[in-house]
Amino acid sequence: MTSRILLLIFCSLMAVGAYPHTSKHALDWAGTYTGTCPDEAGEVLLRLTLEYDHTFTKERITDTTQQDISGTLEWFDDGLRIRLIGPDTTTVLSAHVGENRLFLLTDAGEHHAPSLWEHPSLEKELPQDSTLPECTQ
Repeated sequence: MTSRILLLIFCSLMAVGAYPHTSKHALDWAGTYTGTCPDEAGEVLLRLTLEYDHTFTKERITDTTQQDISGTLEWFDDGLRIRLIGPDTTTVLSAHVGENRLFLLTDAGEHHAPSLWEHPSLEKELPQDSTLPECTQ
C-alpha cells in the first residue's frame, strides 16, 4: 500500500513538472567538450568549456589560427538545448545536451540536415583517473 502511495505521489509530481527530467536538471553537463567539425578550410577542432555559472569558453583551432570566445550560456525552454551567447550578444553556437556529448544545432536550435553534417557532435573530456573512491564505513 505504501509503495502505491509513493508511486502515485511521484507520478503526480512528474505530471505537474515539479520533477523535470531534462538535460539541464538530470545530467552533469558542465565540463569540456571537444571534437572536429567540417569548415570551408577543412577540419576545425572545437573545444567548448561549459560552467555551472552559465558561462562558456569556446576555442576554435585550425592549422594556422586559434580563436577564443567567452560568453553566457542560456537554456531553451525545453531544458534539453543550450544557446551560447557571445560578447556582442549574437549566438555563437547551439547544441542539444546529451550524456557526455553535445549535438551541434543550427542557430535556431534545430538539428542540421544530414546532408550537411552526418552527426555533428562534441564529446565530453572525462578525467584521466575515472576510478571511483572506495567507500569507507
